[in-house]
Amino acid sequence: MIKLDLSKFRINTKRDWIIFWVFVLLLANAVAGWSRHVVDRQLRRFGSPWLWFGNEPQFYGRLIILVALLVIVAEIVCFLRRKRLGLRLAILAAGIVMSVALVGAYQIHCMMIASAIWEEEPVYMRIVWKEQNQSYMPTEEEQAVILNLCRQLTIVSDESKEREYIEWHWTPKSEVWEKVWLSIHFDEHCGHNVHLSLYIRDDTILLDRGVGSQSRPLVTVFEDNGLIQYVENIKQEQIEAAE
Repeated sequence: MIKLDLSKFRINTKRDWIIFWVFVLLLANAVAGWSRHVVDRQLRRFGSPWLWFGNEPQFYGRLIILVALLVIVAEIVCFLRRKRLGLRLAILAAGIVMSVALVGAYQIHCMMIASAIWEEEPVYMRIVWKEQNQSYMPTEEEQAVILNLCRQLTIVSDESKEREYIEWHWTPKSEVWEKVWLSIHFDEHCGHNVHLSLYIRDDTILLDRGVGSQSRPLVTVFEDNGLIQYVENIKQEQIEAAE
């Protein structure tokens, strides 16, 4: 029977340490890639309320987990090698600072991506109603008015509207409430294509940001500024024209 000689795995030279940290980095990166969605869901609460998950940068959660794993390994190594407490605290502080910096970078990146809504012209716009059985592409004049109204929308805090939408989100789609969907696509901006997707129901304008923590959708509620009536007028004109 072959016995495992652990003495052969001792780290003595600089070359051994380089190999060790390369291995740790590769392993930590693999683990971070596998579990990044857990952190990504939490990060999204710090992102732009104008973006749905498909337009948000996806690698920050992976980097935060990678930093955390490397700090843990470094702390274990320092403990086993009886390094001074000051070094261990410095490593911990560096890990915290890097993680906070990554959260800040994520927020800035999201804001830069969302800025396309105010800085760029859309490449595609569509209004959909009647459970997506009818749709209409606005004229250039109508697009200009709609875009201007969208850019002037104000975010409001309305937990009752959010809960109402979340409850609908988890009902069978055969029970979909009648709504109007306004879909605006922008070209690539800061490495991401931007899609502004607004749902209009009665007197409410909603943006479904997609999956959040615990697989629940994040919802942004906007105060109406005349957008609902303008889109409703277009809808009625098209319905009457089709009859």
